Amino acid sequence: MIGKTNVTGGAGLNFKVVGNPQPENPKANTIWVNTDVEITGWDFLAAEPANPAEGMVWFSTGTESAVAFNALKKNGIQVYPISAKQYVSGAWVDKKAKIYQNGAWVDWVTYFYKDGNTYDDVTGGYTLNSDATAEADNIKMHITSDGQVAYIITNNKVNISGISTLYLKFNIKVVSSYSRTPEVHFYVSDNKLTTTGTDSVGSGATVVKTYSEGTDTEDTVPLDVSSVTGEKYIFVGLKNTNKYLTTTMNIKEIRGE
Repeated sequence: MIGKTNVTGGAGLNFKVVGNPQPENPKANTIWVNTDVEITGWDFLAAEPANPAEGMVWFSTGTESAVAFNALKKNGIQVYPISAKQYVSGAWVDKKAKIYQNGAWVDWVTYFYKDGNTYDDVTGGYTLNSDATAEADNIKMHITSDGQVAYIITNNKVNISGISTLYLKFNIKVVSSYSRTPEVHFYVSDNKLTTTGTDSVGSGATVVKTYSEGTDTEDTVPLDVSSVTGEKYIFVGLKNTNKYLTTTMNIKEIRGE
């Protein structure tokens, strides 16, 4: 846990927290929160602060982060921020945050899969059924039969708390002679699903998107998990809806913001 009410930083700290306007000449590890509400304090915590004050910013933390940093100038406290919320008018409000690292502003993103990296420390890896194949820089799904489903699911439950939206990025190609539409299913679930049915999702969240004949494109599907807390499995499924339909999908990225 790191907590401090003096938001300008302090002796020994290797970062600084600021609100609007975004600094034009920031120092390394300056954290900018896109807010016009005065930041009265902040906490880096895995769990929601027990007694928040108006204007306080809560930086949710995990065990991996694309913007991890050492919070101290000497010695080390490694911090893994995931997201930012500010306590405004008695409620937590999602806020965009960036950190200045290596001469550039960097968005806060949590990856669960990216270009072949399965982030096993967080996900435990993925279970793939026989119609999904792990390749060097993507996971390939290929289905040709009516009702056929390709899927992947995390081996471990992952902590969704503090993440507002999950994003699934992929390439998809649809070949059909009968104007059929395959379905992409993107879930977070209490249960380790092996189908595209939604009856066992429980207190998770789900989105389904269909694609028309002749589709050959890259897409990113968002999944709203702002009301979901705790640990969930992440599931991605590709389902054919007719025997005259061939669909290939290459998963490139699963991330949370």
